[in-house]
Amino acid sequence: MKGKILDFSVENGSGIISAEDGNRYSFNVSEWKGSGNPTVNQTVDFMVNGDNATGIYLDFNSDSKGDPNTPLWNPSAIVNWSFLFSPIFGAFLMSKNWKAMGDEKRAKTSMIWMVFGIIIPAVTMGAGLFPYYLIWYFVSAKSQISYIKEHYGTNYKKQSFVKPVLISACILAIPVVAVSLLS
Repeated sequence: MKGKILDFSVENGSGIISAEDGNRYSFNVSEWKGSGNPTVNQTVDFMVNGDNATGIYLDFNSDSKGDPNTPLWNPSAIVNWSFLFSPIFGAFLMSKNWKAMGDEKRAKTSMIWMVFGIIIPAVTMGAGLFPYYLIWYFVSAKSQISYIKEHYGTNYKKQSFVKPVLISACILAIPVVAVSLLS
């Protein structure tokens, strides 16, 4: 059966699904077969056992919309900032976005992109950074831009870039300050 998640509490691990048959079914997070936690407004496919939903899967073929209260960084802005601060910056913030949207698998994949964003420029003495940026954009970042546009539109709570930009600027300033102090 198909339905939409009406409510989910992380604290007690339970929620309610409004099903296409007009009934509401309670569920426990142990029945959730997706990665991360379920979120409000996700369309799901599940089985019914009395008044309970069991074997709950996210319905990726639906037009489900994400919870507009989920704070996310704008993925297009992440890509733009990443041109200045490197894909390490972008992969980290995109990982945080995937985690906030309840997709642990894609969050981990983004963290792998971040690790390779550190390794590749180090191994290539910086020469591989721009090609890596392009590959990261087309293989990873672009999918999050599309996903958020499709599932959230522009109606979501925007995370501020002030803190990550300041932290990144400080990290980039460390070698400059170190070299100037050693000179």
